[in-house]
Amino acid sequence: MSVKVELGFTADGAGGPFFTLDDPVLGKLDDPNVFLGGGEVFVDVSQYFRALSINRGKSRELDRYGAGQAVVTFDNQARVFDPTYVASPYYGQIVPKRMVRISVDNVIQYEGTVDDWNIAYEPGTNSEAALNAFDSFSYFVSAELGTATYGVETTANRLNNLLDNLNWSQDKRDIANTGAILAGTAITEVKDALPIMQTVSLSEPGDLFISKDGDVKLVGRNTAFSSSGAIFSDSGSGIPYKNIRAIYGSELLYNVVNTFSSVGTATATNTSSVTIYGQRALNQETYLSDTGQLEELAEYLVSRYGEPEYRFEGITVDLQAISPVQKALVVGLELGDVVRVDFTPSKIPPALTRYGKVIGIVMQITPNFQEITLQLQSTQGSLFVLDDPVFGKLDAGNILGW
Repeated sequence: MSVKVELGFTADGAGGPFFTLDDPVLGKLDDPNVFLGGGEVFVDVSQYFRALSINRGKSRELDRYGAGQAVVTFDNQARVFDPTYVASPYYGQIVPKRMVRISVDNVIQYEGTVDDWNIAYEPGTNSEAALNAFDSFSYFVSAELGTATYGVETTANRLNNLLDNLNWSQDKRDIANTGAILAGTAITEVKDALPIMQTVSLSEPGDLFISKDGDVKLVGRNTAFSSSGAIFSDSGSGIPYKNIRAIYGSELLYNVVNTFSSVGTATATNTSSVTIYGQRALNQETYLSDTGQLEELAEYLVSRYGEPEYRFEGITVDLQAISPVQKALVVGLELGDVVRVDFTPSKIPPALTRYGKVIGIVMQITPNFQEITLQLQSTQGSLFVLDDPVFGKLDAGNILGW
């Protein structure tokens, strides 16, 4: 498995491959490894790589997505990543708030911003440097929206307008397939961006996160699931996994759902569930523009969470124990993708088959092991997908879109 780590360098740093007039090496404009000054450029520092950990997404279905984190450890025996060492080829570039990009087998797994550097020394022997990075959700936590007025518009338009308010690059957005209509609203005072963006997503409902390559991505409710994705199995018929976590309980049991926005409220109740399990209420704030949408959302949520469900919560795959083709499928997965999991408890048939949407990805690569853990949510109550052999059956728990 090949790992590529790139750091963002700028021309105002003391080191780095930037054009330098009259320099015998850096003074050649036609050299593809020499950059003119300007923005941040990615420089490959993989030769010093030792280990990495990437944690993106969330662990529970009704949680909100948080900032993806990465920790990368480098060999620092030659003080290459020592910010005080003038002789380092990267002197002046080992600072916080620079970009980092991580690829595995030529597939980007993470793009974020370095928060800090930690240098560990063992006098006379070994030295390591570790960067700690967060993706752009960490920026939105503290970013402030200026005053603005937004008209009645789709979820996609509202999110794009909020990003425009923040001067977020058009090239770093992946927003489509939305269906909800949001009420007009005015921001009359400076407010934190992330809570508003997340409420927009929940109004859809959709999944809002930072993609592997650093885009603000919204997987809207009208993004169709497909049953043709990766298959994981304990019987040799798919990608083998190291362990699996199954759960059957009330952690995601909500039999009374209240949705509300500036135009009113709506409530949906699963009365039989309330009788059996007692009342468990979910209150959902939205920006929806009419009570009809509020009612539809409440009905959708109570149909999805009104009864306990046996589901696979997560699987862990040993990347060293699978074939190159299987490895390519696994490292190519992104949040929002759908996978199939086959499991025979205690090897006693019949096998259980469940589909799950990937909501969390944890990757760890060290000299001793290479593992990836996928956090999954149930696909029960998924929207109907025409001609799909699994999600195209209305009598199998799939519902028509609205």
